[in-house]
Amino acid sequence: MGKQLKAFSLIILLLAVLGISACGGNKDAGKFVGSWKVTDSKGYPTTITFNSDGSWTRHVESSLNPGGQNYTGKYVIDEDEKTVTVKIDPLPGDRMTYTTDVLYHYTFNGDTLTLRGTHDSDKTEEVYTRIRN
Repeated sequence: MGKQLKAFSLIILLLAVLGISACGGNKDAGKFVGSWKVTDSKGYPTTITFNSDGSWTRHVESSLNPGGQNYTGKYVIDEDEKTVTVKIDPLPGDRMTYTTDVLYHYTFNGDTLTLRGTHDSDKTEEVYTRIRN
């Protein structure tokens, strides 16, 4: 009887460990983490970095601002809907004093991240290539 109880306890413990590891969170969240680069439709080099703490930074260079402009904020992933909501913090000195949310549908293909969404009623698609983890 003691051996059966130990075996039963071991099976319960194993099932609990497997259950906890299966609920380990969002599988796609780890795919986002790292830095990604794209040249947008206007030819501006853009780098976006997703951090594991849910924050992000986007650096955009343009002919008007060759040194670039940094945007920051938080992001939230909905794996069921395959969407990422990027929350953009107000820029220093900007009249905008609230956080702007932009919703994108995402897909991964190896080290390629495609973001499709709507922003200001224009359909957008940005294809990023991973430059570092």
